[in-house]
Amino acid sequence: MYDGKRIAVVFSIGGNVRVVCGRITSDEDLDLGPVLRVELEQNGNDLTGQTTLVLPEELLPVGLRVDDRYGCDLCLDLAAA
Repeated sequence: MYDGKRIAVVFSIGGNVRVVCGRITSDEDLDLGPVLRVELEQNGNDLTGQTTLVLPEELLPVGLRVDDRYGCDLCLDLAAA
């Protein structure tokens, strides 16, 4: 369902909002169960194998939504949580 989609993940760090983007791969983790792996990009360059966010599907907040505000297919706003 999410494989190949681009996602923006919005964080709040020290009161500053930061956005990271990457491509999603659905996977199964032995400890976490179904997860979304987000291979991050920097300035449009793929960082595959260097930086990955692992998001357990069951713990994804309602904040995951279709949103192209950051040039991606989806947006997960952790800053609003």
